[in-house]
Amino acid sequence: MTDEGSGGYKGFRSLLSSRSKSSDPDLNIPVTGGGGLSSFVYDPRILQQIQRDDQYIVPEGQGHRRGRFEMAFTQIGGGCLTGASLGALMGGGSWWKEIKGKDMHSSVKSTLFVNHITKTAAEKGQALGIIALMYSIFGIAVEKSPIGTQFENEDVNSITAGALTGMLFRSGGGLRSSLKGGAAGLTIAAIARAFYTYYKTDF
Repeated sequence: MTDEGSGGYKGFRSLLSSRSKSSDPDLNIPVTGGGGLSSFVYDPRILQQIQRDDQYIVPEGQGHRRGRFEMAFTQIGGGCLTGASLGALMGGGSWWKEIKGKDMHSSVKSTLFVNHITKTAAEKGQALGIIALMYSIFGIAVEKSPIGTQFENEDVNSITAGALTGMLFRSGGGLRSSLKGGAAGLTIAAIARAFYTYYKTDF
């Protein structure tokens, strides 16, 4: 090896030696295992950055929790699916009552079964979907109203939206029916919020 090559090799070794003896405590990471330098050396500051509480990318000016508008789609879809499921069960029960004790052909029973299931499921799914839609609209309105801005309490917003939904849904039957619907909506919303708070706190 020539003097020039030997000098370059020695210079490279001195550079590695000086970096390995750096005074930065974050870079002095002990390596266990084999005798050589591990290829999986990392900077601990990266893990400290990842382990922070705010691990999600949120647009500027937007809160970390979803608003009423974002939850409206889930609520409406859940209402439709819940209503359709309950309607299917109710349709199956009415079908069984109709054919019980009657001598019918299997094709007639099958046709009646499909008719009962589809008709009742569509009716109940549409009804609960409309209720969920009204509840979502009232929830958004209450959240943006002075009441929601003043209290900033999700329980107050939900219970108020439930009462208004019940009143509007039963408004076709007159004032008395509307008040009963509001009381029912307020009760259901309060019970739902109580269960949600309990589940969120204890689990």
